[in-house]
Amino acid sequence: MQREELLRRAALLQQPSAKTAVEFEGAQSRLAQELSRVMDAHPRRDELYPPELRELMRENHVNHFNYLNSVFQLYDPESFLETVIWVLRTYLNRGVRLAYWEVMLPESLNLLQNILTREAYAEVRPFYDWLLEHYRSAARLRTRDGLWEPVAGSEGGTHDG
Repeated sequence: MQREELLRRAALLQQPSAKTAVEFEGAQSRLAQELSRVMDAHPRRDELYPPELRELMRENHVNHFNYLNSVFQLYDPESFLETVIWVLRTYLNRGVRLAYWEVMLPESLNLLQNILTREAYAEVRPFYDWLLEHYRSAARLRTRDGLWEPVAGSEGGTHDG
């Protein structure tokens, strides 16, 4: 999928309400801790990222929810797409498998559903649905500044689990 189509689809996402943003912000620390607990215990963990990246991935979980908190405060589709591309490429180049996101994103959704109110979850879920639908396409793209080259194997090779 081309960048323009990904951006068009990202532009369809609606910024959550201020009430949801405040609720998410209050839950983000708990969400990060719970996601790290779930991912540390996941039976596929070692195939998703090397054991030596365990602490990095725990930090990633904190960063993930911090970033989405900022997205929910002020949503900009182009910035969202560029950040998703950058994050995917950065972690793929560190040895994280592309399949990590097919595990981490649904686990995050499960936590969100259990921690957030029904209303807040309904406003946040479309962002995760977008990520789940488009993370593979986004991983094939360069960031707008052109500093990143395509990751070897991002279309099904060594990084694509």
